Amino acid sequence: MACLQTRAPVLRMSMTILMVSLTVGKGLDIKQPDHCRAVCSNYGKPDCITLNQGEVDFKTAEEACHDRKGELLQLCSKSDKRLFDILSQELFGNYWIGLHLPAGACSNLSAPLRGYKWISGRPGITFLPSWNNHIQLCSPHCVSLSSDEKWTERPCLDKADGFLCKVELQDACRGQEVSHPTLFQSYKGCSPGPCEQNCEDFKGGYTCSCFKRYIPDNKDPRQCKPHCAQKRCPSIQEAGYDVCPEGFLKVDGNFCEDPNEGPVTTPPVVAFVKPPISNNTLKASSVPGVRFLWVWIVVIVVVIASIFVIRFYVVKRNRQRENSNRNNVVT
Repeated sequence: MACLQTRAPVLRMSMTILMVSLTVGKGLDIKQPDHCRAVCSNYGKPDCITLNQGEVDFKTAEEACHDRKGELLQLCSKSDKRLFDILSQELFGNYWIGLHLPAGACSNLSAPLRGYKWISGRPGITFLPSWNNHIQLCSPHCVSLSSDEKWTERPCLDKADGFLCKVELQDACRGQEVSHPTLFQSYKGCSPGPCEQNCEDFKGGYTCSCFKRYIPDNKDPRQCKPHCAQKRCPSIQEAGYDVCPEGFLKVDGNFCEDPNEGPVTTPPVVAFVKPPISNNTLKASSVPGVRFLWVWIVVIVVVIASIFVIRFYVVKRNRQRENSNRNNVVT
């Protein structure tokens, strides 16, 4: 459905909003932003807008969103606009969105989008943007957005303060560590029992947390799943069964071990061999030993035979010498 190019009021919507703040350490490449914050809607199919801080150009920002199975934010729907209104309170600076001027085109100051196109090819917008400058441009330019919702045209090779991505819930700030409990905005708080394990009321919402040795499920942070931060951990009792974290194998009865972090240990197998009842009975396991014994017997026989052969020739030679000496004396 095409987006309308008219101004629409921002309506309050009764929906659950998930806010996740995620941080990463220093020394990472440009595609891993210094800080990532997400606002997600659990209404229908969970979608999120992530605020990614870190100075990057437009192309790098676009690739970073694709790496997270998403795309640069395109304010072409009312739901995206509502999520952005919540996230805009966290904006400090200018952030790339998915709007660019097609190659060979010039901006049109009389059009709502000034001739710029969303990178997905979607048409229009649900509200009238507020542009920062009023100069016609005919070179490659892209658009950044600030906290006061000012739209700025700038060369695509410029480095903005960050970028905004549209992703699904399970891919929001993917690969980065959670720095504090997830906040859900809800007027009912913990009363409906929305969390699988722990729930704590906050003003206008609630947070979910997990018991020891559990972590929030990345597909739904209200659910929890077993977790082991080491190569080997005791299994967890659930409904009378020993449970291991995902990717771990149960070993030694009540332990879980990560096969990718080291060899899986298994109890040693001890074999007991029953002595043969008679000399004519050979076990299959004793065949290699018998063959080895026969090798030694053959070697010994060869050595003894060699000794006899050598002795035979020595004795024969001595006799020949004695006969030769006797013939000489007679002569």
